[in-house]
Amino acid sequence: MSLQYRLDPDRASDVYKNLGDNQKQIISSRFRSLIRQITARHNLKDIYGDRRVTIANDLAQSMTEQLKPLGFIVEATLLRNVILPENIQAAIQQKIIAKQKIEAIDLEIDLAKKEAQKERIEAQGKADAQKILATTLTDRAIQLKAIEATQKLAESPNSKIIVFGGGRDKLPVILSDK
Repeated sequence: MSLQYRLDPDRASDVYKNLGDNQKQIISSRFRSLIRQITARHNLKDIYGDRRVTIANDLAQSMTEQLKPLGFIVEATLLRNVILPENIQAAIQQKIIAKQKIEAIDLEIDLAKKEAQKERIEAQGKADAQKILATTLTDRAIQLKAIEATQKLAESPNSKIIVFGGGRDKLPVILSDK
């Protein structure tokens, strides 16, 4: 962390009388102490993540309260490079990887559910079509379709032999030279 401060020009003589040349040591020790106090109130995720600005603002306010009576003006506190111990960084990385794996598995499950739903809808459509066909399929309809097929076959340029009335259910039997 960094602290940017300046001496209050109206109180300069008081600061030198009261603190002398120990100004930097006094400010540094108070700054380190406040850093420990404020960061202890926050969890590691806040310090390492998106609440860094809030923590820096809390520190600036506390430092202002500490240094104003001594004759200093706090300009800013900056939370810069947060360096965590390697074991904590490794644990955070493992947690991120595990979370990504869980999200990937959830996505696969969602895809499988959608695919199963699609197959059920298709199967239901086929079943409905077969029910409709079964109710409208009569002997006369079959006979009509057979006649239409025989007519198309007879009009075809391919060579063939057609024997009428000899097949099952008295449908024509078509013999081909192939």
